[in-house]
Amino acid sequence: MPSAVTGFLCLIAFIPLTAAAQRASSADSNGIAISAKLSDKYINALTSRSADYQRRMEQGTEKYLDKLKAQEIILQQQLSKINPGAAEKVFNGSVQTYDKLQNDIKNNSENVLKSCGKYVPGIDSALTSLKFLQQNGNITGKLGNNVTQIKIAMSRVQALEDQFKKTDNVEEFIKQRTISPTTAFKL
Repeated sequence: MPSAVTGFLCLIAFIPLTAAAQRASSADSNGIAISAKLSDKYINALTSRSADYQRRMEQGTEKYLDKLKAQEIILQQQLSKINPGAAEKVFNGSVQTYDKLQNDIKNNSENVLKSCGKYVPGIDSALTSLKFLQQNGNITGKLGNNVTQIKIAMSRVQALEDQFKKTDNVEEFIKQRTISPTTAFKL
C-alpha cells in the first residue's frame, strides 16, 4: 500500500494551511490574536480535506483487499489442481480472513486500530493547530461559534489518523500473507 505517499500528500496538504494560520496570528494585549476569518477558512479546509483523504484511503484499502482476495482465490484454484494438500495448507480460511479484516475495518474494530508506531507529521501539525485555536480562541473570544467547528475538525483529523492506522495494519496483514520463494518450494 502506498501509505507513505498518502502520508506525504497529507503533510503537503496541511502544512500550508498551518503556516498561513501562524502568519495571520499577531500579538494583541493578551499576546494572542486569531483572525476569525482565517480560522473559519482553516477549520473548514481541515475538516473537508481530512474527510476527503479518509474516504479515499478507505476506498483504496477496500478495493486493494478485494483484489488480493480475488487473486488468492484464483491461486488456490490453480494450486488445488496441482497439489490439493498444499492448496488447503496455504489457503485454509483465507477468504474468511479477508472478510473478517474488511468487516473490522468497516466497524473500526480495535484489531485494526492498534497503534503501529508510525508518526504522520501533517496530522500531528493539524491536531496541534486545532488545539491551539480551541484553547486560545476561547481566551480572546474571537472564535464565537467556531468551537463546535473546531471539535468537528478535530474528530475528522483523528478519524484520518485512525485510517492511517488501519492502512498500516492492512499492510502488515499483506506482508504476512506473502509467501517467500523458499517457502513455496517447501510445499
